[in-house]
This record gives sequence, C-alpha cells and structure tokens, in this order.
Amino acid sequence: MWKRLCLWRIKINNSWFKFFIIGTELAGTILAGLFIGDLIDKKLDTNQTFTIVGIVLGTLAGFVIMIKILKKFGK
Repeated sequence: MWKRLCLWRIKINNSWFKFFIIGTELAGTILAGLFIGDLIDKKLDTNQTFTIVGIVLGTLAGFVIMIKILKKFGK
C-alpha cells in the first residue's frame, strides 16, 4: 500500500514539481524527527536529548530519501 502512496514513484514531467516533492520530503522527515523527539522528551521528562536525536535522525533519513528521489528523477 505504501508504494502506491509515494509521490516520487510517479513519472513527473514538471521540473518545479520535482523540487517541490524533494523539499516536502526533506522537511517532513526533519519535522517528524523533531515532533517524535519532543514527544519522547515530554514522556520521559528529559532535557531535549531526544529532540536533538530526533532532528539528527530525521535529517539523515531526509537526505537518504532525497538521494533516492534524485536517482529516480535522473533516469
């Protein structure tokens, strides 16, 4: 089901839409890491430790996704 929902698997001819997909995927993963890390910090009553870890992991995941998308669009 997930494979059907990924926008970057669709053949796209508009160059601006390609950049829009890359930007939203990158921003989405970073924000997801931020919110999940903040949620864990609130539950465990820690001092922004998991927020920083979440941002770093979200950024790394975003760049991995971005590289996959760029490889797909490069074909």
